[in-house]
Amino acid sequence: MHRGHNYGRGGGGWRGNHGRKHGGKGWDSNDNGREESGGRGERPPPGLKGREIGMWFARRSKAKKEQQEKMNRQSVVMDQQKEANIRSLLNDIREGDKVPPQVFRGFDKFENSEDWWDERPGASQSTSAANASCDDVIESWEDIPEETNESNRKWNQNLCQPESSIESKACSSSDFRVKAELAELSSHDDQEKSVSVQNNDSSQALPFASTAACVKTEDEDTDDEELKEEVPQMVALLEYSRAHGDVFYLSEETTADYFLKEEDMSATEEMNRLNKQLSEQAEQRLGDKAYLKMLSFREKLPSYKMREEIVRLVHNNQVVVISGETGCGKTTQVPQFILDDYISRGAGSQCHVICTQPRRISAISVAERVAAERCEKCGGENSSVGYQIRLETCQPRRHGSILFCTTGIVLKFLEGDPLLKRATHIVLDEIHERDLQSDFLMIILKDLLASRPDLKIILMSATLNAEMFSRYFYKSPMINIPGFTFPVQEFLLEDILEIIRYQPDPAKIQQPKKQCRWKDREKADEEAWNYGAWLRNLHGNITIDDVVFVIDCGKIKVKDYQPEKNLSCLESKWVSRANARQRRGRAGRVQPGYCYHLYTELQWMEMADYIPPEILRTRLEELCLQIKLLKLGRIEPFVSKAMQPPSMEALHKAIVNLQELNALDAEENLLPLGKHLARMPLEPHTGKMILFGAMFCCLDPILTVAASLSFKDAFFTPLGKEKEVDSARRELSGGHKSDHIVLINAMKGWERSLSRGTDKNYCWQNFLSSTTLRMLKDMKKQLAELLYDLGFLASRNPKDGQANVHSDNIGLVKAVLCAGLYPNVAKVNKTPRPGAPPYKMVSLHTKESKVTVHPRSINCRETEFPSKWLVYYNILKTTKVFVHDCTMLSPYPLLFFGGHIKIVQDGQHECISVDDWIVFKASRSTAQLVKDLRQQLDRLLEDKIIHPGVTTWSRTEKEGALMHAILELISTEESVGGKDAKYHRKSRLGHNS
Repeated sequence: MHRGHNYGRGGGGWRGNHGRKHGGKGWDSNDNGREESGGRGERPPPGLKGREIGMWFARRSKAKKEQQEKMNRQSVVMDQQKEANIRSLLNDIREGDKVPPQVFRGFDKFENSEDWWDERPGASQSTSAANASCDDVIESWEDIPEETNESNRKWNQNLCQPESSIESKACSSSDFRVKAELAELSSHDDQEKSVSVQNNDSSQALPFASTAACVKTEDEDTDDEELKEEVPQMVALLEYSRAHGDVFYLSEETTADYFLKEEDMSATEEMNRLNKQLSEQAEQRLGDKAYLKMLSFREKLPSYKMREEIVRLVHNNQVVVISGETGCGKTTQVPQFILDDYISRGAGSQCHVICTQPRRISAISVAERVAAERCEKCGGENSSVGYQIRLETCQPRRHGSILFCTTGIVLKFLEGDPLLKRATHIVLDEIHERDLQSDFLMIILKDLLASRPDLKIILMSATLNAEMFSRYFYKSPMINIPGFTFPVQEFLLEDILEIIRYQPDPAKIQQPKKQCRWKDREKADEEAWNYGAWLRNLHGNITIDDVVFVIDCGKIKVKDYQPEKNLSCLESKWVSRANARQRRGRAGRVQPGYCYHLYTELQWMEMADYIPPEILRTRLEELCLQIKLLKLGRIEPFVSKAMQPPSMEALHKAIVNLQELNALDAEENLLPLGKHLARMPLEPHTGKMILFGAMFCCLDPILTVAASLSFKDAFFTPLGKEKEVDSARRELSGGHKSDHIVLINAMKGWERSLSRGTDKNYCWQNFLSSTTLRMLKDMKKQLAELLYDLGFLASRNPKDGQANVHSDNIGLVKAVLCAGLYPNVAKVNKTPRPGAPPYKMVSLHTKESKVTVHPRSINCRETEFPSKWLVYYNILKTTKVFVHDCTMLSPYPLLFFGGHIKIVQDGQHECISVDDWIVFKASRSTAQLVKDLRQQLDRLLEDKIIHPGVTTWSRTEKEGALMHAILELISTEESVGGKDAKYHRKSRLGHNS
């Protein structure tokens, strides 16, 4: 120790001049530090005291860390030959285009492009023209602003040429197909137009059913045979013309419609026949023993005893709220009451009931149960009951039917049927759950009541919050159905402790955890139950056919969203009183039951009545896109009409996120990308990912990732097998440091084993669920069909070779993941040392905060990352703030598919930055080349989003040459960065062997 020397404050020890490795060098009085610093031997300036000294060292440490990060930044390097080739390519593209580069991901509207979306200012005239008759188009032609795109002007001119009067305008046979399509688009318009037959001295009117009315002049040379193939009604008019030598002109005064009358007459006769047939079938069923047996069971249900009152309320009111305890039969009986009432009144064919369910399994099981009660097969031409869910449909007959479906299916119906004319009754079941889609649908239905006075809405809830729904729907009438259960005796925690005189023992607390294994999860023997048995069985997932005992732990996992932090949370909270009542209702179905609540009476009194609705605790991007797709107006005014509107902060955050994603413009109008994303049953970032997967021809692996993220991955973790599952996942990653590649390789391996018939063994070895994998396969097929319908694919097959040219290119797959998930990017902050304890995990930091890789991720305990940047699916707060499903990225994916890039000078280094926080070292020439290449890529992608089509990879084409240049840069960088991965795989395999 050298404390005898006086070197000023902090002269001794590690902070003084005599620390190790310092050589006793003195301190500069100007506070500039030593030129040759020994590291930790630097001292604070004189005069600092206490906390000030600590703050000085903290600032010093931070500055050193920032300097070290600058020195260790990744470099973007390009060899001279490749740089010259890309520069030559860019020059050729610019000379051919003669158009300055445009940024694809900005906030600007695409005012100079072919705007095919509906809500852009200036496009409303052309949109309304497409929904109007031909003469309306002519009247509004001069109102189209001058800046309207020339292609849109030509499109409208092809529909109908403006003339001085409608009588002198001829409809050629070549234009008639377009006009017929216009008529179909405007079929919702109730206005009827007609054509009259005019002679020299007298006129004889003959009706003609067509919304887009066209005329034929005497000097027009029309091919009658071609018109015969076009429109059958026109054929009749032409034959009438031949017989009488007349020419047909438009007559707005004539309102009769001969053909429409004939169709109405035939439709009425058909309806009468169907009504009579349904009535006869109902009478015949009364002689069926199986039906009578089911009917006797139905008559015992509490809801059946109130059948007449329910039917009367539904018939006399537009909205009815029905509440009833679990087991009263409201879900299965109320739709049947409505249909049977229509059949008994001879109007069965006019009844179309749509009943929504919050879950897929509920829609299927309820539909099958109702079909069984009616002694029918579920679905088919002769069945009155069917269901429709995502990826599966079992439709009932067209007239006089009940359709059970999820809420999302009804929202899909609204896209093509805004007035829901396909339904006479909408039954919203389980509305007390208050999920996002149910609240959204209630806003739409409330607004729809004025436009559809014939539409009946029935709201059904299992809890006692019916008054809230009644007030929301203009104080509509309510009816309560009593439950059908035996008495259930309830015990709170203080009662339980008094009964069992329980004193915890540490050894006994751990014992159930060791005993509860998969092999022990067998059905319990009811005779073995005693007062203490429930404590042990609480840890096991034991199934009992006739539940008598219910143990309510009082906790529930609730997902929440904090818009100020842009953070989702999954926290364990106390249940609501409504939840507790529902849990109690699981007992006492066949005999008196018992319910044990593991909380005190004081905690019960402090519980909330209901869990907050999902619209208050979730992200709202998908809701905003649906509002714009259904043309429901501006977002904030529409959402404010909800029963419990979300905060304006959460709504504003969702709008800003969509604008940054380039889905909405500054006026909240749908942009081309937004219109595609709104039509997908996916979160917006995931939807963008599959669009890029289609454009870059790596479709199949991207569909696997998208389906897994939107549903769930196929891995499961048996109790006590956590290490084996982690090992299997790591093996499937192939050393690529990517959770998404794990999902891709798992699906590929399963598909190969499926073709060889070894899929069960493969799933067993890798801890995969075959049921989930089959579901993901069906979802991939559905998404591929959607992309085909949008025009991005040439085939509906997700395995199509043209769409999977680059599916084996891991670098490109990672780049497409980046394109979809950006700005969800984090930087590696600290990694655990080799051999560190399991609780030491990789720490990251995003642009806003510090986070940790989730223990389920294969990157959780990685000790080295060739690249410090990870792209992730989401951040979720549980015990910590965790990053889920992450993939390591090299610089080029971030530069080509990230945010705004700039060339900056940072001290002595020239750098290129992405959104001002992701920074790479690069020479000025390389940085400028990357920026120019990015601008051309943005223009190309913008064009492909507006004009969907299969990507051309020919190097002689502009599109193919540019895509190849991007592909080669990404692939080369990934192969260089993948050397560590290859070494890692070899060493691990060698160790295992």
